[in-house]
Amino acid sequence: MMTVAAKIARDEGLADDGYRLIVNCNRHGGQEVYHIHMHLLGGRPLGPDAGAQRLTSCSGPFWARVWRRATRRV
Repeated sequence: MMTVAAKIARDEGLADDGYRLIVNCNRHGGQEVYHIHMHLLGGRPLGPDAGAQRLTSCSGPFWARVWRRATRRV
C-alpha cells in the first residue's frame, strides 16, 4: 500500500512538495465496515488537523485514475 501510494503521489505531482498518508482501520478508525485503507492528501500545505475532515466523495475522474493505478502491479 505504501509503494502504491508513493507512486500515485509521484504520478499526480505531489511527491516533490510532500504529502500525507492517513491509514484508517476498524472502530477507532471511524469505520463501521472494518477494512484497511489510506487517504493520500497533498497539493497544498497541510495543518495538523488535515486528516480530521471527512471525505464526502470518492468518485469522479481523479478517483477513477487512483483506483486504476492502485489495482495495477507496481
